[in-house]
Amino acid sequence: MSVLLTSIGAAVYSVGRTLVICVCGLLLAKYRLKAGGAATWKDIGRLNAELCSPCLIISVFTKGLDSSLIGQLWAVPLLALILSVLWLFLGGLAARLLLAKDQRHFVSFAATTCAFPNGFAIPFTLMVGLCQVVPWLSEDSRGSDFSAALCILFSFVTMMEIWSIAFWLFGRAAARELAANAEADTEASEDKNQLPSPTGKASAFRAVKEMLNPTMVGMFLALALSLSPWRVAFVESPVWEILQSVGAVSVPLILLQMGASMAHLPKIGASTQLTMRSAFTIVGIRMLICNAVGCGIVWSFRLSGWLPDRHTTLVLLIQCCSPTAANMMLVSVVQGAYVQPMAILLFLMNLACVPVMASCIALHVVMLS
Repeated sequence: MSVLLTSIGAAVYSVGRTLVICVCGLLLAKYRLKAGGAATWKDIGRLNAELCSPCLIISVFTKGLDSSLIGQLWAVPLLALILSVLWLFLGGLAARLLLAKDQRHFVSFAATTCAFPNGFAIPFTLMVGLCQVVPWLSEDSRGSDFSAALCILFSFVTMMEIWSIAFWLFGRAAARELAANAEADTEASEDKNQLPSPTGKASAFRAVKEMLNPTMVGMFLALALSLSPWRVAFVESPVWEILQSVGAVSVPLILLQMGASMAHLPKIGASTQLTMRSAFTIVGIRMLICNAVGCGIVWSFRLSGWLPDRHTTLVLLIQCCSPTAANMMLVSVVQGAYVQPMAILLFLMNLACVPVMASCIALHVVMLS
């Protein structure tokens, strides 16, 4: 019972903090930033993606990861890669089968939101609470620092995929909508016919350029610094402190944008409405179907002897039942695709994750004891 109550309390605290900031963003958008509208929030999002988010990634990953830890915990990035690819396929398949016909254009959206969970903020908060009440966790001398390292390592792989796969897919969605809007306008359509269509080489170059966005560059730099012999000196330097200070505003800005996108502002990018039925369907796919399949994969790794450590296994099981990563909101804003649908879905996902995560964690703790 104490494990269940601790799980509920930690989940409510983490989710409640998220939702409070979202409400602040909604009120700010409705009553204080109406003149700038969607353009203001898109500028804030681009600033976040090109400066604050890379600084956050470099500061967090270089402090929490080193070459020895990555070598010891090889199963964590491997499982993060396997699970995200599996969830991407499973989310797309389930969405194609379960969404209404007039909502099938949200299949790619559903697949990406199911594939990439919140890898650090919520799981780490839960592990801090569990380390105090679960006997075999409290007896582990590695404590919450080890939990943080596990969450950071899982998040690193997830973030790489978000800012490559999701970034590319959302860019394509935004481009398709712009093309559709141009074809709807007769004059724009005539101008378009006078322009040469981009060659395959130009399209490939554009895709590679999109992949090498500032956040991805920051992740490559963070990995290089974590593996280098200068990691400790860098973490103890004033440069790291500056990066940490700038990066600290990244997540709050994302959550403010999430709330602002639910206000009555001009829509950024995709304007097709996601129905509440479709939103709840996607929440169910992520929190129930993907959760169950992911837990099955993790348990198969443990039973096969590849995950002998209970601490590591529990962190990975928590990742399976986590809601969609907040960084997906930033990708939506920067690419101008699915902005309002993403805000609505993340809001509902965070509400639904409290009972789901609490019950799943209590069950997993009992099974691991």
